[in-house]
Amino acid sequence: MFRLVSGVRPTFKGISPFSSALRHSSLGAARYFASVSEDDLAKARAKPLFNTILIANRGEIACRVIRSARRLGIRTVAVYSDADRNSLHTRLADEAYHIGPSPSADSYLRSDRILEVAAKTGAQAIHPGYGFLSENAAFAELCSSRGITFIGPPPQAIRDMGSKSASKRIMSEAGVPVVPGYHGDNQDDAHLAAEAEAIGFPVLIKAVMGGGGKGMRIVERAEDFPEALESARRESRNSFADDRVLVEKYLQRPRHVEVQVFGDTLGNVVHLHERDCSVQRRHQKVIEEAPAPNLSAEVRAELGRQAVAAARAVGYVGAGTVEFIMDADRPENFYFMEMNTRLQVEHPVTELVTGADLVAWQLEIASGRPLSRSQSEIPCRGHSFEARIYAENPENNFMPDTGRLVHLSTPVPNCDASLGLGSLNRFPAIETDGQPKAGLELTDGFDMAPLTRVESGVRAGDEVSVFYDPMIAKLVVWDTDREAALRRLNDALDRYHVVGPRTNLSFLRRLASHPAFAGAELETGFIDLHRDSLFPEGTTSDSPGPISLESVVQATLHLLLEENKQTAASASSSQFPASPTWSSGAFQTNLLTSRVFNFNVPTAAGAASTDPASKIAVTVTYQADGSYRMEVVGERLASAGTAAGTAADPIILENVRGSRIPAHGNEVGGSVAPGGTAGELVTDLLQSEWAQHLGTARVVARQLGDESQSIQPERELHILRARDSARHVLRLDVPKFVSKLEEGADGASGAGGFGSVLAPMPCKVTNVSVAAGDIVSRGQTLMVVEAMKMEHVVRSPSDARVARVVHAVGDLVGERRPLVVLEPIEGEEEK
Repeated sequence: MFRLVSGVRPTFKGISPFSSALRHSSLGAARYFASVSEDDLAKARAKPLFNTILIANRGEIACRVIRSARRLGIRTVAVYSDADRNSLHTRLADEAYHIGPSPSADSYLRSDRILEVAAKTGAQAIHPGYGFLSENAAFAELCSSRGITFIGPPPQAIRDMGSKSASKRIMSEAGVPVVPGYHGDNQDDAHLAAEAEAIGFPVLIKAVMGGGGKGMRIVERAEDFPEALESARRESRNSFADDRVLVEKYLQRPRHVEVQVFGDTLGNVVHLHERDCSVQRRHQKVIEEAPAPNLSAEVRAELGRQAVAAARAVGYVGAGTVEFIMDADRPENFYFMEMNTRLQVEHPVTELVTGADLVAWQLEIASGRPLSRSQSEIPCRGHSFEARIYAENPENNFMPDTGRLVHLSTPVPNCDASLGLGSLNRFPAIETDGQPKAGLELTDGFDMAPLTRVESGVRAGDEVSVFYDPMIAKLVVWDTDREAALRRLNDALDRYHVVGPRTNLSFLRRLASHPAFAGAELETGFIDLHRDSLFPEGTTSDSPGPISLESVVQATLHLLLEENKQTAASASSSQFPASPTWSSGAFQTNLLTSRVFNFNVPTAAGAASTDPASKIAVTVTYQADGSYRMEVVGERLASAGTAAGTAADPIILENVRGSRIPAHGNEVGGSVAPGGTAGELVTDLLQSEWAQHLGTARVVARQLGDESQSIQPERELHILRARDSARHVLRLDVPKFVSKLEEGADGASGAGGFGSVLAPMPCKVTNVSVAAGDIVSRGQTLMVVEAMKMEHVVRSPSDARVARVVHAVGDLVGERRPLVVLEPIEGEEEK
């Protein structure tokens, strides 16, 4: 078994089929490199690694590359934009250089600036990560012309696989099965529509140069084809500067299964088994796993064989992924979809089942070294899941969100980037921000302790920006089989908390615990198929269910203790600290002062609710002993507590106690002793389960909106619980006079769908479909906006007349700011 040993590097006791002794023996070499002489093989293995590499990326993938490079003794250079000036990857790298403003077109896509930094720092190679320039053949050629190694495949392979139509032709010629469809050069609208009719609906429109779900639209009916085609082209043009598309048959119950491949400069190609990435939203992956479940050994072998054939067909070198679309009902029927000529976001699940550090493999192969394992030496042991944690609102069509990460706590990882089963030649101590924490010792064959890995490029206090992908982290787990790994994933998700932007954490918990997912009933339409159970009524992206009385009391207590801390801080800096002005209580002679806190339970879309049932009023009466009596939803409660830390620290409740006060009987301040008045129910706000894991109650406050755009911004209180995945959200109501003033300024949309249609997130306007005076129907497109590199259609909430178009194409708009102002059609107001 593996066991954690603090500060000890792993050792391997005994010989395994994957040991370096066998791998580098004459027998192993002859079997694997039969076409290469021993001399040539020895020379390739002796080639030195790079001294310095530049990482032309940001976020978690930049951090991931830095950690593997550091283990190999390679110096790293980071680049950053204005938005990333203080990002984690700039702190982990040996050097970091500014390359431009926040938009990626002015920074991470500026190949000239990146190459200037490479020349200045003496970088011998550039690792592109994924996204940005990672699949840009022209950039790879520029690197070569400057004498810099591009850590990726040859430019021609990028070109061949970057064109979906060319790649399908090449694969067909190589005998790799492809999906029926039109991949031709004629891009006339009418011709494409005719091809779609010939293929038969439903069809899938895909950007020729696309990836990551961009420029992709499913079309169910012929009448929807023109609008979907225009939308796909526009998104493709914005993302890839190319609006060509292809049209393919859309399988009704498809699975997305992909195979990791690696090739070296000696002509060797291997696969590292398959992954299932079927569970998707907006054609982007949500949870990935390896190996793909419910496949026969014959289908797995054929997938690997076809993936290797695909790589060989284009002379592939480095890391790549061959993606197949598979019939969920007949998995032996699978078709080539595309090849990603880069490292994939989901590569960690492959690392954990094979034990390979894929980034280290990339660096070694780019240096001219051969693959370190033959096909027979690549295991697939146990099972691994990866859950992508995004700043987004699943209940609002997974709209991206932005903002500061006010609070961030994760499950404790027990492995890092390359720590996985069978990684026997490179087992460093676990690192957190570069600091060694613990190692593993392998003592008994291939048995291994369960693993949890958190891959992220952000910390608490960092900003999720409108300019880039909204991923916060990748949560990766491994265990001996799928059932055990899924239990570990659910446990890890329960321990993950984020306050700030809305996230998909609650959705991921529901997804990972869904019976159909546990049963591996996988298909790309999984989320739509199980929408009712994945989005039960009353849940939001921030709250797993109805708000509890304890949560309301904790939120109120948080506000009271926050005021006390601020008052104490003001008193300490005052010339008269004993003045009654600085009293933290409101007790006065012959009077128990009361006040009311008005809360609102947000809607599923994260907005303030207009439903009276969502309103919660808490009346607080200050008691002489410093405790509080609270009246809420017909209950009377006594509560008290203290706040941990200094005045500058966030409020963490401790020593919290509370009790319900019976309708008849004596009121009790503080806690209630056992055997109290009949009818009393003691409700310790720190239940034993909490005390075991947190020791304190945690309430995190977040300010909504911009003070410069609001008279009094709303505040949101997040009540976090440990181990049961519960997190509740309350908004502190803005006073009515403030709301009316702001509604007057904005014309916010009210009953009937009239007033302002608001931006669902910070965004950029890319298309305006209406003008002032137009009559629009419910569901009609008003605008198209772009956020996080994805298009979102803004539609009319009702039949109405356009009173005013607030923003033009190119405008940047803040969240919940007006886009279009609607008014009733003549005669509509009387209805």
